[in-house]
Amino acid sequence: MTAPPDDCLARNEWICGDYLSTRREILTDAVLQHLELTALSVLIALAIALPWPFSPAAGAWPPDPSSP
Repeated sequence: MTAPPDDCLARNEWICGDYLSTRREILTDAVLQHLELTALSVLIALAIALPWPFSPAAGAWPPDPSSP
């Protein structure tokens, strides 16, 4: 029977510093892509949400205090 490998990648450990160091570029690109997509989705949401209260669908703006 052979001894287990001395490499955390080969042993498939949950926490492995070698994984981060050998895949630094891939992980950095993925994090940057995630941040770009998050910022884009927030900007789209703001573009939809900010004009919404002033649209005719929201009713009169400002509200008429004399109406019940």
